[in-house]
Amino acid sequence: MGGVTSSMAAKLAFFPPNPPFYKVVSEKSSGLLLLDRFPHRENVDVLRLPTRRGNKIVAVYVRYPMATRTLLYSHGNAADIGQMYDLFIDLSIHLKLNLIGYDYSGYGRSSGKPSEQNTYADIEAAYKCLEETYNTKQEDIILYGQSVGSGPTVYLAAAAAAAATATATTTTTTIRIIITTTTIIRIIITTTTIIIIIIITTTTI
Repeated sequence: MGGVTSSMAAKLAFFPPNPPFYKVVSEKSSGLLLLDRFPHRENVDVLRLPTRRGNKIVAVYVRYPMATRTLLYSHGNAADIGQMYDLFIDLSIHLKLNLIGYDYSGYGRSSGKPSEQNTYADIEAAYKCLEETYNTKQEDIILYGQSVGSGPTVYLAAAAAAAATATATTTTTTIRIIITTTTIIRIIITTTTIIIIIIITTTTI
């Protein structure tokens, strides 16, 4: 019965774009992974990350020069990173942060099927990549989840020592923020589009 319930919940919660808004291609000369719809940018890495549940998810990592903070972005239930790519670039530039965004299992060109448990493994894989591939410190990672992305974001926040965590549900325009004692975060979200403004200070609250 539990399996049937989980399957029904997944159908109600997850709406991966079909077809996906991108393909992953390999550059012949370098072997680098690229998203076919977008020109190659030197500051963007396209990644395939293994999860503990046996899937491989697609992620993009955007570098900002000299940035120490990194935003781990978990997107909504009806998008993939092909749709989110330009927003990821803009957020990195305007917020002066590195950013990693990823597709859940069954989204975009990620393998597997979308489910609650898979989203937990997916965000763990992205977090592990930040630590092991990019040497990002836990205290420099900011977690953000939008819509269905709030689930894995809160799940990871319970176990990780992130700088801050924010989740947003645009249907009700609600925001929940977990803030450390050394970080102030301001987030603005409209009902029709996501506008995130993050101001980070290191004063003691």
